[in-house]
Amino acid sequence: FRNCGMGGRHTEKEYPESNISMQEAMFLILGAEDSQEAQEMTVRLQNRLKEILETAEGCRVMGIGLEGGL
Repeated sequence: FRNCGMGGRHTEKEYPESNISMQEAMFLILGAEDSQEAQEMTVRLQNRLKEILETAEGCRVMGIGLEGGL
């Protein structure tokens, strides 16, 4: 498991303008050969998610949270 996105209670105090209604989302890698490959896959997925969010209208990435999510 890897935390990939955080919102809700994680962000409302520091970023009151945030309109993210979800608490958090996680990646669960099922096709990896081992834990190292799973970790590498989650890093690639999170980097791609960050690219998508940064180019989507009305979205912005506020950094990486304490639990590792965007």
